[in-house]
Amino acid sequence: MEVQLALAPSVDRLAALIGQGAMSHWRRKALSVWQRAQRVLQGSDAWRTFQPWLDGHNPRLAFSVARACCKALS
Repeated sequence: MEVQLALAPSVDRLAALIGQGAMSHWRRKALSVWQRAQRVLQGSDAWRTFQPWLDGHNPRLAFSVARACCKALS
């Protein structure tokens, strides 16, 4: 509830710019669902963006970065 109150002014400004939206399936879900989807999409986008460079340079990566790259492959 605190997050909704904190974001309300920004959401209202966006609604004024782009119009009022309808309640969507995603909006009803918990923040954890959004976070999980964002992590998957971010990993996939990062892999597509950096794959040629990673394959060409084979740099040393932090474990968490290497793990994220491996997850994006699967």
